Amino acid sequence: MTDKGPEAFRLVQKAGPSSLVESWTQVDRMETAKRQGRPALPVFMTPNMAAGLWTTAGDYARFLRYAQRFPAMNTPTIGVEGRLTWGLGWGLEMAATGRFAWHWGANDGVANLFVLDLDTGVALVVLTNGSGGQRVYERAARVHFRREFDAFTWLQP
Repeated sequence: MTDKGPEAFRLVQKAGPSSLVESWTQVDRMETAKRQGRPALPVFMTPNMAAGLWTTAGDYARFLRYAQRFPAMNTPTIGVEGRLTWGLGWGLEMAATGRFAWHWGANDGVANLFVLDLDTGVALVVLTNGSGGQRVYERAARVHFRREFDAFTWLQP
């Protein structure tokens, strides 16, 4: 990889977290889970590809602002169903009312989502720590964007 100079480095820095998000010890995680009446694992687990994003909503929004600059992220590559496709890294929903990127994640006791309006740059990041998290993020997205999302039907268990 060739050096693109300090300006390119500053762009990369803008994609990272503004502060340390994960400074808890394993003991902190286990005690918190116990206070919530949950098992220490798998709620708090060692990061892995399927469950390793530990961040804040603000830092996640910062990352989205950076990542949307790459055209391949927003280009449909694989059809899913109806207006849903996959770009490189996130889901895409192309509707008459706009183009949206989205992604979700869920594990025992958590459910999270982002929706990004690719035309306006307006984003919503919802991070929950409850078993009803999917209902929370669906309602938040519907209210925030004033529309229904096909993605929510596709995400139903």
